[in-house]
Amino acid sequence: MQGSPASRPDLAVIRAARMMRGLEWLMVPIVVALGFMLASFSVRNSDFWMHLATGRLIAEGNYAFGKDPFSFVSEGRTWVNHAWLTDLVWWKLYNLTPEHEAVVAVKAGSIAALALILLMACRPVCGDAIPLGSRPDPSRWVAAISVGLALVAMGPRLLLQPAVASFVFAGVTLYVLHHSERWSGRALPVILAILFALWVNMDQWFLIGPSLVALYLVGE
Repeated sequence: MQGSPASRPDLAVIRAARMMRGLEWLMVPIVVALGFMLASFSVRNSDFWMHLATGRLIAEGNYAFGKDPFSFVSEGRTWVNHAWLTDLVWWKLYNLTPEHEAVVAVKAGSIAALALILLMACRPVCGDAIPLGSRPDPSRWVAAISVGLALVAMGPRLLLQPAVASFVFAGVTLYVLHHSERWSGRALPVILAILFALWVNMDQWFLIGPSLVALYLVGE
């Protein structure tokens, strides 16, 4: 009987912690929905049509790699189009639906996935997690607010440009590096190699990936 009053605060703390954990999980769909809505707008950039025309040439087999098909200035010089795979994917998506809304839907879905990846990347590793009810854990709220602010800051740049692929690949790279202890010694280089091989063929900002790896190595 003497031990029961002492156990009540502990149960109350656990109950409150579980309620806060539920509210933390509620933040996940809110942040993901924010990313989807910020990217759900029609074409605003004129260079999208050039990328679309490039994708059509690639799909038809009329594209010559190393040459710019829309400029005479690069005549006789090698021109590297790092976004050729993005151009091809966009052309395929553009013709997927009668109203051509699939391109915008995939872009919005990619940013929503990026929001989820960043939230997962912000989760502490197993050894750093705060046990439930031991003390307040602000990490998930800080992560949700930080990712939300990052999405709002990215909002004006969420155009139909290959840079959207770099946003997503950078988020995936951060997740892989932050949770590198989950991968074996050989798996981590293989995962990064596959990731960077895709990235270099989808956008010119692929150097962000190796730069992130270099920063993590300096931090270690």
